[in-house]
Amino acid sequence: MLDAWGEPGHPVLVAVLLYDVLAFAGAVFGIVRDARSGFRASRWLALALCAAAGALFLTVAFRSLFVAARLATDVLFLVLPPLLAAEAFLAVWRKRRTSAALAAGGALLLASTYAYAFHVEPHRLEITHHEIRSPKITRPVRVAILADIQTDHIDDFEARAIRAALEERPDLVLFPGDYLQVWDAGVHTRESDRLRNLLRPATLTPSLGAFAIEGDCEARGWERLFDGTAVRALSDESVDLPDAGIHLVGISLAESRTGTGRLPALLAAAPPGRFVLVFGHAPEFALERHARTSADLCIAGHTHGGQVVLPFFGPPVTMTRIPRHIAAGGLHPAGNGWVYVSRGIGMERGVAPRLRFLCRPEVGIIDLLPSS
Repeated sequence: MLDAWGEPGHPVLVAVLLYDVLAFAGAVFGIVRDARSGFRASRWLALALCAAAGALFLTVAFRSLFVAARLATDVLFLVLPPLLAAEAFLAVWRKRRTSAALAAGGALLLASTYAYAFHVEPHRLEITHHEIRSPKITRPVRVAILADIQTDHIDDFEARAIRAALEERPDLVLFPGDYLQVWDAGVHTRESDRLRNLLRPATLTPSLGAFAIEGDCEARGWERLFDGTAVRALSDESVDLPDAGIHLVGISLAESRTGTGRLPALLAAAPPGRFVLVFGHAPEFALERHARTSADLCIAGHTHGGQVVLPFFGPPVTMTRIPRHIAAGGLHPAGNGWVYVSRGIGMERGVAPRLRFLCRPEVGIIDLLPSS
């Protein structure tokens, strides 16, 4: 599902920029008044309330959680650090050492958090390993999951992620949607060619194949993205892999959000005794009755693990109805089988803040092993 909020000059981005400028100007005004008349908590409270009101207005106006997140991170990481540094300078000038230390410490903490969350962690790729044993598996099968590449520019990081997955020597490679989040047709063509080059048959050679399904970022005709590659696009289709004892089902974006349309029939068509592996973009399907009783393993992406994780709480935002601890990522028991949700490789683009915090990008590796 494409929108144009990432394009320069879009009204949303213009409104966000205007908000940032006004928030910064208002805070500077507060500091100048402080320098003249001394610190007044009531003035800073009023400024904070005005900023919050502005954020709420823009969020309601554009009806987007991503706008709210962008406003919050802009104020937190771009507006507050220099203002706290200025407050620290004024406190030193007035010989208020405790206030100076607190303001300087706050500025340093926010600045360092910004540097890590926006420029370090998004590139700290992690390879996670999981293991499932089943009497239905006839031989060891290694599955690599490359979810949510979700970029507007195919670069060294995306190449490194795909290379890291292939270095694990997988038998089966799955791409659970969201590949390019690009709005300009010319740019989309260029980046599509770059992605295809990384997935050419000479490079991608898993013994059981590589398969992809549709995500939120894909438009009509998304299957053409994989023309000339080693990847086969699936949409509410199944592929039987008898040599490994696996029945693979790839579902559409719409089906992944419900799991109640074509999925029950696809599950019922699996040959008896097969290990049924279903993968879709959104994870809701994995917790529906049919998947819980008939699928041995469900694989999904979409959540990015929340991108931001708070200690002792988890991700505040997951963009899904499933329980928070499952949306955060990893392998979890579900009904008669398992559900794996990937934290993904990329990030939300467009107007959304491009950060990860305590939620590293990942390539998932699942080893399917015979029970014996």
